[in-house]
Amino acid sequence: MYRGNAKADEKDVFINADAAITLLYTLHALEVSEQDEATLGRLTEFDLDQIRNIKQAANWIHG
Repeated sequence: MYRGNAKADEKDVFINADAAITLLYTLHALEVSEQDEATLGRLTEFDLDQIRNIKQAANWIHG
């Protein structure tokens, strides 16, 4: 959205709030089958596991 340095400050909070308000119309409800819901759940869990592993490795490297 906007270029930044991953540091939370007042500008970042404003940008996030502005995006939440102005982009709200783009959200739509979805109806999915149980199989698709299960597949999406597994994909999400995989991503969360990968994020945890990356953070754990980074913390280990940086002590």
